[in-house]
Amino acid sequence: MSLPPESSERSAEGQAVGPPTLLTEFREYNDAQKAIDTLSDAGFPVAATSIVWNRLRRVEHVTGRKTALTAFRDGALSGAWFGSFIGLLLLFFVERQEGASSLVLLVSYLVVGAVVGGAWSALGHLAQRGARDFSSRNLMAAESYQIWVDRDVIDKAAGILNVPVPASAP
Repeated sequence: MSLPPESSERSAEGQAVGPPTLLTEFREYNDAQKAIDTLSDAGFPVAATSIVWNRLRRVEHVTGRKTALTAFRDGALSGAWFGSFIGLLLLFFVERQEGASSLVLLVSYLVVGAVVGGAWSALGHLAQRGARDFSSRNLMAAESYQIWVDRDVIDKAAGILNVPVPASAP
């Protein structure tokens, strides 16, 4: 069992509420989110609820090998997007000389952004000297997700979600 969320005398629709009590537990976050949404749709004062993540862990999924070339490629793609964005801003907000091509301006910022972004990323990878030759993405997950409800309104929440009222509730 986990610790209850802080009982900071939150108020639900301006009313003082009692300390939180564990109502139910889910294995998937989406199920806990749906439970709160169900309460909200039924007009329940959801400010009296909390979702508590238990046994939090970080999972790093390795997506592939990283070389100076792949670092340059990834940096160039990011830089191209950023350069394009800057080019678009300039097109909209900076007065251009007559006869200046909007497409040339946009493409030039895209190319400059790609080159600078690619070079910056490749140099950053080379500076690590092989300490991290892989790419990855991170995921935060919990073993379970608990719904805690303020004691004063737990009967109503249990009825809406069709779960038994916990024995520890009054």
